[in-house]
Amino acid sequence: MTERPDLSLPMRVPEMEQYHDSPEDILPFALYTLCNLRNDRLEAYRELCTTDVETDSVKLPPRSDFQNESLRSIVDYHVGLGRAGDFDPVYFIVCAYAECSTVVFVTLDEDLNCKPDLMWTRMDESGLLGVNLQIGNTDWGEAKEGDLGGPQNRDEGEGDDGEGEQEADYGAPSPVGFHIQLYTTDGVDGKRLACNIQPGPKSRQDDTSRHTCKLHFLVRVENRDAARHAADLHPSRCARHPTLHKKYFLIADDPNFLQSGVLLVQVDWDGVIEGKTSKQLHEVGRNAVVQTQRAEVPQTAKRAAVGLLAMIAQGYQKWSVKHKQFAVYGIDYPDGCIKLCNAVDPQWSKRGHGQERVASGGLIDANRAGRDAHFWLTLLRMHLKFCEKQRFVPNFVPSHFIWCGEQPARPESQVEIVRLDWDGNTQSFQAFLGGYEDKTSHLQVTASSAHKTLTDVVEGGENSYKGDRNSQEQHLLDLYVKLDALPSDIRTQNLGAKGEDDKGGQGGEYSGGDGDGEDGDEDEFDYVMDNLAIMEDPVVEILHRLCKYLYLHIVQDVRAMAKGKVCLAYSGGLDTSCILRYLLDEGYEVVAFMADVGQEEDFQAAKDKALKIGASQCYIEDLRREFIEELCYPAIASNAIYENVYLLGTSLARPVIARAQIAVAQKEGCFAVSHGCTGKGNDQVRFELAFYALQPSIVVIAPWRDPVFYNKFKGRNDLLDYAASKGIPVTSTKSKPWSMDENLAHCSYEAGILEDPNTSPPEDMWKLTVDPTKAPNEPEDFTLHFKKGLPVKLECKDGNKTDPVDLFLTANAIARRNGVGRLDIVENRFIGLKSRGCYETPGLTMLRQAHIDLEGLVMDREVRALRDQFLTFNYAKLLYNGLYFAPEREFLEESITASQKNVNGSVRCRAYKGMCYIMGRWSETEKLYDESESSMDEIGDFQPQDTTGFISVNAIRLKKYGKAKEESGESLVKH
Repeated sequence: MTERPDLSLPMRVPEMEQYHDSPEDILPFALYTLCNLRNDRLEAYRELCTTDVETDSVKLPPRSDFQNESLRSIVDYHVGLGRAGDFDPVYFIVCAYAECSTVVFVTLDEDLNCKPDLMWTRMDESGLLGVNLQIGNTDWGEAKEGDLGGPQNRDEGEGDDGEGEQEADYGAPSPVGFHIQLYTTDGVDGKRLACNIQPGPKSRQDDTSRHTCKLHFLVRVENRDAARHAADLHPSRCARHPTLHKKYFLIADDPNFLQSGVLLVQVDWDGVIEGKTSKQLHEVGRNAVVQTQRAEVPQTAKRAAVGLLAMIAQGYQKWSVKHKQFAVYGIDYPDGCIKLCNAVDPQWSKRGHGQERVASGGLIDANRAGRDAHFWLTLLRMHLKFCEKQRFVPNFVPSHFIWCGEQPARPESQVEIVRLDWDGNTQSFQAFLGGYEDKTSHLQVTASSAHKTLTDVVEGGENSYKGDRNSQEQHLLDLYVKLDALPSDIRTQNLGAKGEDDKGGQGGEYSGGDGDGEDGDEDEFDYVMDNLAIMEDPVVEILHRLCKYLYLHIVQDVRAMAKGKVCLAYSGGLDTSCILRYLLDEGYEVVAFMADVGQEEDFQAAKDKALKIGASQCYIEDLRREFIEELCYPAIASNAIYENVYLLGTSLARPVIARAQIAVAQKEGCFAVSHGCTGKGNDQVRFELAFYALQPSIVVIAPWRDPVFYNKFKGRNDLLDYAASKGIPVTSTKSKPWSMDENLAHCSYEAGILEDPNTSPPEDMWKLTVDPTKAPNEPEDFTLHFKKGLPVKLECKDGNKTDPVDLFLTANAIARRNGVGRLDIVENRFIGLKSRGCYETPGLTMLRQAHIDLEGLVMDREVRALRDQFLTFNYAKLLYNGLYFAPEREFLEESITASQKNVNGSVRCRAYKGMCYIMGRWSETEKLYDESESSMDEIGDFQPQDTTGFISVNAIRLKKYGKAKEESGESLVKH
């Protein structure tokens, strides 16, 4: 072996801190060499590094040759290289020896501590290791458990070619005990796929989650019959990577994977790899039986590929289910979707994810429901859109659906089964609509029997859609009524029977509905009971039915606990109304949460809207008092202001809203919370940082960061169109599409035409304050009293106000009618973007101005200077950035309280045409200001000559400064 290279590293690389808040990106890794390598040899090594990843994942930088230099030299060069943004700034690869199958993999930022570290890894695995680190599939600590130690640490005589070696294991296996191999075909953008299919390190799921499953990236397979080709390779891959799951893997076989999804593949083989040669393993793969199904790519999707395959591989969910799923449609009605699904499937609300027999495709306004051609075209188009949404549900049947024209829907309601002569291909649907009358068949049945009938039709061939009504009902009776010999008093017991008489075709049904049960539980139960019971014995039959009822309800109640419930921060506006409906369409149960922080809102109307859209509950929490006392008042005491202009009206409300939302989520047993914040704004950060502090285990669903959602709704006009199609009333229009957010402290306006910073706000936009030019011509005077820096009393023409909420509302009223508090700015968002915002902050503007004035009278100069330097700026910054539930906020607030103990006194104010003027101030208790000492007409205790010494002492330094300037030939006097 040649002389060992110098692989020492610096203690820290502080330049890495600049990347901690940068967006995650997938950039190529730089490959350097410390040894003598020809260019063609180094290029060959570069290609070897990309064995299992994209060929451009590892590149040669402008300078790659550092022969006879140290690793520190590469670090210094790479720090500068990373700033250009063309290479990964944190990770790089180094060839330390010319004849060696291993390389040095370096990080400059271990665990975000700006601490460099290195490990030895196989050259042909280095690119894969880097990609796994970039996307958060592993972390540095896990990966380093597979450190090979370098050639100098191996036993003498051990070869470097890697022949016969098992591939390095990159750290501990994923929390579920295995990794999933991802194969791709030509044309698939591997980097884009990596960013979408699995979350990055800042958004990884809890490692204890059974949904967490790490991936191995990326192995190319042939486009033609990709599943078969991947199955041929897979046993050999498992031999090289023992942590790979042997039965399941993923294939990205379409460049447009966000639309088409990826393939989930199941390979049936014994999983034995010991003692088999590579050729034998390939033969095993070729002979294995392969099954596939499609799943969604985005990690946040309900049927996301990674989580779904992890659940299947662990046995939490079956590869396939026996039951069929059908779409149901009905009349728009409060809780209409829930009532409709429960009417067709009484156990619908208790079924877990993947076990649903029916899915609501939407509701139609009662005024539009009829039997004419327009109605049927509307219904069929609605069905097409729903089929597109359900395209990844393998047991969904697009060729049949159920229509219920009654409201509310009940199990005994008459529904219409509709069969379409259509192959389910959305591309051929327009042709189908051309003559839909001749391509549809209809059958009327009761809601409770519809799913069973459809299942028999789809699975058992074409049961006739023709014939008289009596023969149809008798046929249905024969299909699912087993107990027609029982007396009516037994049949009508509350054990799942419906109606008064089995022979009418409506009774005798078991609770649970369709006979194939949850994961086969009903089938297994029936098999056992049918072989034990003498079905002709009524007593035995009653016990049979009773046991089945109890068994199914216990199983389903337990499973119902696993079904997710989401608490949505709901405002009643455009975004959250559409998100509420979207979450329902995705299959979540949604609890709506509304915060009353003083906005002018018809809360009852908003609650009615939420329930009408489909929320199971809607909470309205009055947070006005805690908003004023816990947020607005401390902001006044600290004179909090962001970038010298913004009084933080939006930021102030977020902590109390987030805290109340988590409380509702905990009360309702929600596993997740959701919000309607844009993916480019500050509020998403404020809410989510608060959520994670208040309940670290909470799951956050952020639709505006979900590619499926934001690609569907590219702007407010798309939301308006969606709301119109779903019958959701909104106040926003296409002619005035700006967004508003109001609370007791202020109202903000953004988006739409306001995004042009040079566009003046329309006069009709301002909601709270009168135009200053149109304000009253007579000024309005009032007096504010403070104690320990907080407002305690407001005296005005409307009387005296001492209650914090009343005081704040009165200050708002004075400012609003006099046009005080308007602001139009461009600010710097926490995430790094600039944004234009217009704000009205009436009462808070005057209260803060009066407080600042009083501090000049009663506050010590140095205390005030320290407060302004350290507290005001940092308190405003943490409020703006959403760090309220943080230790630094507690420290700052305690310091603010200490600074305000002497801020006691009163301020006389005047509101007039958009301005607040200070007319005077006084304090009964604080005596820092001495009128006689400051007077030009009195000598008092302060002798004028005392100032001479003060000036002389302070002039010592300045005299030396002036003298130094003279000696250097620089004159401070300009001639």
